[in-house]
Amino acid sequence: MTRRWDDLRRETPSEWEGLAMRERSLLSVRYEYFQSVIFDTLHLNPHGKSILHIGGRRGLFAEVLARRGWRVTIIESSEAALAFAKKQTGQEELAIDYDRGSAEHLPYADASFDIVYCSDTLEVTKNLDGVIAEASRVLKKGGAFLYDTVHRTILSRLVYLFVFQRWSWTNIMPPHRYDQSRLVAPPNLKRIMHAHGLANQECVAFKPRSLSQLIGAVRAYKRGSINADEAGERVQMKMAKRGEKPAVTYLGFGLKQ
Repeated sequence: MTRRWDDLRRETPSEWEGLAMRERSLLSVRYEYFQSVIFDTLHLNPHGKSILHIGGRRGLFAEVLARRGWRVTIIESSEAALAFAKKQTGQEELAIDYDRGSAEHLPYADASFDIVYCSDTLEVTKNLDGVIAEASRVLKKGGAFLYDTVHRTILSRLVYLFVFQRWSWTNIMPPHRYDQSRLVAPPNLKRIMHAHGLANQECVAFKPRSLSQLIGAVRAYKRGSINADEAGERVQMKMAKRGEKPAVTYLGFGLKQ
């Protein structure tokens, strides 16, 4: 039976919006990229370092980071998502703080964090300039701003605007979450980052390891035979080779000047 968006809001947190599936499927590639930047490129040690995760959702990425010694703060607009995250990690003494708030108006002092990671935000905000400005403001000089987002291409519009939002066989996202005007082309993102004192260092494409697995997982989820987390486990992502132009989604990082 096809799930409608109104139905999803009444189900468990693991079923929300199809975003739970995306959060789970991107978990490994997010950490792989984080590790390549923070450890292999910048050679940072987690001791005494703080991370702000903008768009932290249910805290899956924050949990991975905290287990590796980082002090993590989640800022998330969904109260229900934060409650789920707290419940998941509440039995352990992990260094995670949970705050509800807006990415456009972060409730932190200037230069509060060594690293800011922004996910599930840049491609949906109506105020990209404001989000980047706030991320830069709370980042210490020399700190790293990491992100993942959705490109503005013909293929990305087909995938995110049609396949994931409109086509009845695969529409796992809420209507109107993604809009062509809010998708982010790398040159535009670099320009805005530069305007707020962030020097972009690279953009790296990422994509599903298997397109057939992606389609199969979405269809199984739509039929109700697996939940969002199980679907996300089946849809693992991989980084493309450095230098490969992003077609749909990409990660990147910049440094605070």
